[in-house]
Amino acid sequence: MENIDPNAVDITATHALRNPLKEVIPPKQNPKKTTAPGEDPAAIKNATKLRRQETRKAALQLNDALSELLGKTKDALRVIAEEHGRKFEYVEKMYLRKTFYGKKRRPNLQNALIHAKAKELNKDLAPGQKYTLEEIREAVDEDKAMGELTPEQEDAYIQALEDHRALKQTGARANNKAATLDAIAVMTRVNEELTNLSERSGVAAFCVLARTHVNDTVVPGWSCTDGVLAFFTEVLDMPMAELARKFELWLCARASASRVDTIAALQKSCTKLISDGLARLVGTKKKVEMSYVNYDRDIRSKLKIQLKDWPVGINRKTPSSIGKLADLRVLHEALVSGSCHWVKMTAAETAELTLMLAELPPVARKRRSDLGSTRGKRPRGGGASDLSSDSEPEEGEAADDEDMPPAKRTRPAAKAKKPAKAKAPAKAKAPSKKGRKPTKKAAKGMLPPAQAYKSAETIEDSDDEGDGEGVSAEGGDGLETQVVE
Repeated sequence: MENIDPNAVDITATHALRNPLKEVIPPKQNPKKTTAPGEDPAAIKNATKLRRQETRKAALQLNDALSELLGKTKDALRVIAEEHGRKFEYVEKMYLRKTFYGKKRRPNLQNALIHAKAKELNKDLAPGQKYTLEEIREAVDEDKAMGELTPEQEDAYIQALEDHRALKQTGARANNKAATLDAIAVMTRVNEELTNLSERSGVAAFCVLARTHVNDTVVPGWSCTDGVLAFFTEVLDMPMAELARKFELWLCARASASRVDTIAALQKSCTKLISDGLARLVGTKKKVEMSYVNYDRDIRSKLKIQLKDWPVGINRKTPSSIGKLADLRVLHEALVSGSCHWVKMTAAETAELTLMLAELPPVARKRRSDLGSTRGKRPRGGGASDLSSDSEPEEGEAADDEDMPPAKRTRPAAKAKKPAKAKAPAKAKAPSKKGRKPTKKAAKGMLPPAQAYKSAETIEDSDDEGDGEGVSAEGGDGLETQVVE
């Protein structure tokens, strides 16, 4: 039995470890409280316990006050409903129609500068300690360099803030505890939103949450509006808890199933992901194909976009030319997770690219494979002449042929069938005693096998036993015969 290292890290333990190319949200670190000289740890523990009790007592008092206010609010809403002749449910829906969650605004320059200054000031502090917002704003106002920024620098600050927000929204949690707490918090918000939506518009909705890997610690959960739970027992014939359990079982079994990745499948998938991302950023009006050989000239210089964060150690070339399965898996994971993605180039990057391309020699055209060889005119029409070997010009005729105008272009002659083997010519039948002429069909049967003649010829029967009959034949397709008595 192999020795198992107890300190080995299980790469499937967390969602972040299962996706190594995905950025991880930095976990929050609480500052460690140090005891001053002469302080008793037991006294500090008792003081903390008393403070916690006071905090819980204050929270209960606040809850009671809010409950009392809610009762007074309902009484006031009933009075308003009676005064205006409306139902209480209608007035309550009108009163609760505003949601507590709104869309975030686009980051402005002031927010970007505060974010950059906070990152600069807090990096040297102890874990859990940070400057207040007022102190950071004062530091921004005192920084003269931030007051004299170029448009390119302003765009860079705003882009840094947008990347930070994207990391907070789509980054992977560092451990299972953080992932579980995040799932609980989001499900609480979803439950509140669905409940408020049902109160405002009367719609019904439900959602189910479950883990996707056996090593995750997220507990299955669900959220639904009033009256929805009866759907699962009446239609699906199972309670909601059973549905959530089967949903979790299906997800874990699907994730743990062995997935066979072939080189051809990964090459096709990577090519499609790159092309789809390029088309999405350029737009549907333009049809652009990815160029790997002239990537800087055709893509970056012309379209002002680039494929950012290509995996390190893999040459930037078409996926169909990458033959290593490990490299294809890394590239595919980077494209799927979004770490390798298409972005628009900044003005500074465009200027740097322009200078780089100006120093490079122009791209030479590919040389022809038959460069240096003589190429004649392409033959027209039927190709070779149809003249037979016995119709070659004699001496002295070549000069006359050169002075003659070129022959007109004609259709190629039909290919003559291969003549059958020559047989002994059949004897011509003598005319009947009655003096009747043989028919045309009978006369044709008296001739030797037809040849592919190019001109009319006279065929004479030289048989001594014959009656001296002369037969005139015209070759070709239109064969005409005449028997002369």
